[in-house]
Amino acid sequence: MPLLSRARRSRWLASALDGVNASAIALMAAVAFQLGRTSLVDWFTLLIGLAALGLLVRLRVNPTWLVLAGAAIGLLHRLA
Repeated sequence: MPLLSRARRSRWLASALDGVNASAIALMAAVAFQLGRTSLVDWFTLLIGLAALGLLVRLRVNPTWLVLAGAAIGLLHRLA
């Protein structure tokens, strides 16, 4: 951490780190968009996704539990 705070004081390095942060956020957004387009293919998967998003935002549920619950619900739906 001392190296990072020292780098942040440099105007040039601070700008470079800001650019890296912006690029990382844009890349994560693009991947999330592609993943959503690929996985949300019908009303049922869209409903699971919206429910998971609601639980994540409102109740701040651990994403691990959301993934496991989504997998279990999808498996049960597929078997039914």
